[in-house]
Amino acid sequence: MIQYNKRLIVIISAILFFILAICGFVFFVSTPAGEGKIVKVIDFADGLPLKKFARELEKEGIISSARLFILLARVQGTDSKVKAGSYQLNDGLSPVEILRKMVAGDTFAFRFAVPEGYSTFQIAELLEGRGLFKKDAFLRKCKDQVLLKELGINGRSVEGYLYPSTYTIQPKMSESDFIRMMVKHFDKV
Repeated sequence: MIQYNKRLIVIISAILFFILAICGFVFFVSTPAGEGKIVKVIDFADGLPLKKFARELEKEGIISSARLFILLARVQGTDSKVKAGSYQLNDGLSPVEILRKMVAGDTFAFRFAVPEGYSTFQIAELLEGRGLFKKDAFLRKCKDQVLLKELGINGRSVEGYLYPSTYTIQPKMSESDFIRMMVKHFDKV
């Protein structure tokens, strides 16, 4: 009889532990790590293991547990479906919402409109005003002879080749990348 009671206690304890573990996991999955006050743009590079990205999210305070985040991705079958890119995330998002954004490829980018008739100097001032690029660095790249040669421009600057339009600027984009994009759009139009 004592053997039976011990076995029953072990079984009940195991069931209670299992129920508590499931409840803890469900709580993690549906509950944000904070109130949305921590906002970060974090890069998920192509080929980077999700485990490393999850550790970065935990380190930045966006999620409360990297291990549980990985477990969630595996349970959902999304661990191999996340897309590379830069994501703007905050601690007010639940782990499920973060994974949903990553599977959908809902990456973060800046939208920037270049008004018609603006000079390179005026564009540089707008870029600096929005916190995208430093004015002086952009203007230097506008006159960079190596870049001009690459773009097939036989002049002293890209003045007149920066097409007025709305552009998407990725967080890691350089001044040269942005100028290339604008000149390519000019050539296309």
